[in-house]
Parts: sequence; C-alpha cells; structure tokens
Amino acid sequence: MARRKMGDIPEKESPAPGGQTEAKVDQNEVSLLDVPEFFGDKVALITDSTSFTVFLSRQVPVLVRSQNAGTSRPAVTLHMSPQTAKDLALLLIDQIDQHEREWGQIETAFTRRRTQAEAPKKARRKTETN
Repeated sequence: MARRKMGDIPEKESPAPGGQTEAKVDQNEVSLLDVPEFFGDKVALITDSTSFTVFLSRQVPVLVRSQNAGTSRPAVTLHMSPQTAKDLALLLIDQIDQHEREWGQIETAFTRRRTQAEAPKKARRKTETN
C-alpha cells in the first residue's frame, strides 16, 4: 500500500475529548494509508453459518426511453465472520446512538416499515400483560 504524508497536523498540545491532553505530533512521523474509498446508499446482506456478506451499492442515474430512472451499481462487497459482523454491528449501533443524540433521530423508509411492523406486536404484548 502506498503511503502519503498528512498535511498540517497540529504540533502543539491540545485538549482531547475527555479533557486529556494530546501529545505533540511530529509531522514527519505521520502518514495516511492510500486505500480506496467507497460510498453506498443501498445495502444487501447474505448470511450462512460461517460468514456474512455485505453488498454496498450506490444509486446512479440512467436514461431509459426518455424517462429519468435510476439503477444501483455495486460499490463494494465485504466478507466477514459472524464474530466480526457482530462487533461491527455493536460499533455501528454505538456510533448511531451518539449521532442521534447530537443531531436527532435518523429516519429511513426501512426504519418506518420496521416501526409499523413492530407496532402490532408491541400492542399485543401490552394486552397480554394486562
């Protein structure tokens, strides 16, 4: 992997989150990995007993018979063990919770459908406990 220099790293001490002080950084010792970056706005998941496969794709505009339409183009495929998938899920949940506390609830078509599907189950459980 190619490495590139990171520009303008602060060399003075500055407070880090939690009030701790960060050590000075020597810019000659810092570099970024030059790795591909991907964007995906659609997710598909395939699982079996030994692996999880996550497909990220992105919407791309196409023209079909003089009408605007869209299609998905695969961006990246991730293969991981169930253990890594669980760790990733927990890390994402923590980050999403933190994001929503700061910026507000994230709502998507998927979360709306899921909430609507769970509402009757919650109502049924509530009636059973009364």
